[in-house]
Amino acid sequence: MNKKDKGTVSYVSDNDKLYVMQKKKILNTKKWLLILMVLAVILLPLAESLLIKSLDLKKQEVIVEYVEKGDVDYKVYLKQNNYYKEKYLGEGMEYVANIINTINPDFRYEIHATDNLDMSYAYKITATLLISKDSDSQPLYTRTFDLIKKDVKVVNSNNLTISENLIIDYDEYNSLVNRYKKDFGISAYSKLVINMDINIVGKHSNNEDQMFINRTLQASIPLSEQTIRISIDTEEINNNGLLFAKGKITVSNILLFVVALVSLGLVLLLLITSIRLYIKFKRRNIYYITLNKYINEYDKLVINGSYENTNIDETKFDNVVKIEKFEELVDAAENLSLPILFYEVIPGELSFFVVTNDKTLYKYTLDKAALTKKEKDEK
Repeated sequence: MNKKDKGTVSYVSDNDKLYVMQKKKILNTKKWLLILMVLAVILLPLAESLLIKSLDLKKQEVIVEYVEKGDVDYKVYLKQNNYYKEKYLGEGMEYVANIINTINPDFRYEIHATDNLDMSYAYKITATLLISKDSDSQPLYTRTFDLIKKDVKVVNSNNLTISENLIIDYDEYNSLVNRYKKDFGISAYSKLVINMDINIVGKHSNNEDQMFINRTLQASIPLSEQTIRISIDTEEINNNGLLFAKGKITVSNILLFVVALVSLGLVLLLLITSIRLYIKFKRRNIYYITLNKYINEYDKLVINGSYENTNIDETKFDNVVKIEKFEELVDAAENLSLPILFYEVIPGELSFFVVTNDKTLYKYTLDKAALTKKEKDEK
């Protein structure tokens, strides 16, 4: 407690109902907050219902089905020899390397759709020579040869076929590997990997949904071996696909649509108003919450000083003791068997709680500014 603080301090407000009015302000704010939120909750589903009824939603539907297929096969053409009468051997065999003339891989890819599509496509075929210590090792040497490159073409059709038949001079690549092995004096594993890379974009004229396809067909030819087995490294392509017509939303009832928009606007306005009211209430809340706490918890001790016509003049007391904690003022009131007089000097900002006897005034000040500063400091 601090001792003696003399001076002229105004305690009295002209309005005897000041405390009652401030309490109502809290209740009224909460009441309006509740009313606004209830209105928003009621109005929102109504606005949503009107909006849904005013719109016509067309669901997604399939407009095109398509099938894509792709595979690789080959023929092995032979040099003149005393054992094979055929000009070439078919796929799936093992071949004697030194009688191979050319290897002719045939790459084929196609799309078949239920309706015409605008399709832009491009593709290229490359041959990559790989030399490594063994089949599982990292390459010692690689070299890529561009065999075919087709720029973008555009077609409008329900069928697209890409077919390329190559002639691979086996001796050319085989000789390159043999020279490499001879120059470096090593034994090595080698193969020629042939890739066909295809890129397609398809679109139906009545819809924005697009088809994006990237496919690779691959075959591998071993080199520098006595006998070889050609492998098709890509599984046969056989896929199905769909293009959808996207759903559309149109306004089917203008009047309902306008009413729905107005209702949504009112909901937004109610929410904004509620938020602003809550922020305003929260800013003032710390003072009113503290004030109501003291009044409600100690209602038997606290009386409205203005209402009781109890006028205070601090200069008439020998001691004016400032109380730091309200509980200390309660102790003083109970020890002296006296009431606590309440004066709200500045509504919403400043109140005094006092206990008086003949010579001493015990005073507790409820100051909104001090409460706000304390709250900020504690954060």
